[in-house]
Amino acid sequence: MTPAEAAAGLLAAARAGEPIDEQRLMAVAPDLFASDAARGAFWTNVYNAVVLDRVRQGVLTSSVKRTPGFFAATLVNVGGRPISLHGIEHGLLRCNRPAPWSFWRPLRPSDPRVAWMLAVFDPRIHFALNCGARSCPPIAAYDEARWHAQLDLATASYLATEARAEGEAVVLPALMRLYARDFPDPRAFAAQHATTPVRARLLAGAPVRWGTYDWTIGG
Repeated sequence: MTPAEAAAGLLAAARAGEPIDEQRLMAVAPDLFASDAARGAFWTNVYNAVVLDRVRQGVLTSSVKRTPGFFAATLVNVGGRPISLHGIEHGLLRCNRPAPWSFWRPLRPSDPRVAWMLAVFDPRIHFALNCGARSCPPIAAYDEARWHAQLDLATASYLATEARAEGEAVVLPALMRLYARDFPDPRAFAAQHATTPVRARLLAGAPVRWGTYDWTIGG
């Protein structure tokens, strides 16, 4: 069983409403992951599993915004080292980029967990992570062998739902505005992944507006 499959097992348990066995992560050696696909699939599955588990437990209730500090305080122990959900998302999967509300990188250069992060940042990661809010992308189990194809599918699926033509403008997901640092050219990114009607509008120079983000906990 690969590490990504082990993490997918935690996710399957959380989706079934069962307790997840985070002790299984103690035996994983993230330093030995050979590719960004292995790192990305593993950490995405871990993040989504733990968030879903905490929603089931009632730790996250009402709204993500009404649970301050949750992502920094929620820790998992992987290979004998703790890391927070905040550290997984912004430190490992976003290649040590500051969170939207911060100017500070989550991991110091001397932190041994720097070796766990992806070598190359990929903005499609935003469409694979679910923080518990209704406007988050849907949860899926990610696999090392299909990592890039799954990211393409997740991105296209989210934009098919959240990007739309409205009057003379195109409405793009608020998620892309929230992470503006990761989408320096949102029009070009959306045109690459959106549905044909939206792509045509963007390429024709339609003005861009931003959608809204629903932070209430999803059902």
